[in-house]
Amino acid sequence: MVGILSNSMNSMAGGHPRNEHGFTLVETLIGIVILATVGATMLLGTYIVIKSNESARIHMGADSLARYELEYVKAMTYLNAPWSYELPGTPPSWDLAHNSLPSNFADYMVVISASSIAGGDDDIQKISAVVSYKGTQILQVDTYRAK
Repeated sequence: MVGILSNSMNSMAGGHPRNEHGFTLVETLIGIVILATVGATMLLGTYIVIKSNESARIHMGADSLARYELEYVKAMTYLNAPWSYELPGTPPSWDLAHNSLPSNFADYMVVISASSIAGGDDDIQKISAVVSYKGTQILQVDTYRAK
């Protein structure tokens, strides 16, 4: 009798009877909201990491191409400026076989140009490498070359 009285008093006071187990609807909804928030945060973090990785890969590829082409030009015979070439596309006039990029750089384009330094001294040239990825300029690297 005391047990029945205590259960009914618990029910009237808004509490749970001692012999019932489980969660209320409000507790369940709060749990779902917390889990959804944690899940969304994890998905957003994963997305940001993937995008950052892709961006770093594109920029590293652009830097690699620019440095390679600048070293290629520095190793060539000195030509009076101005001149330029584009890869893929228009190869340099002194090396028509140098007309493409490696296959893993299919979406890139490199434009190399040389100009004389202001003041008319053609013994020093500014060499610029502009690298684009899918039509968007990613990087420009400038260096100088002496006769």
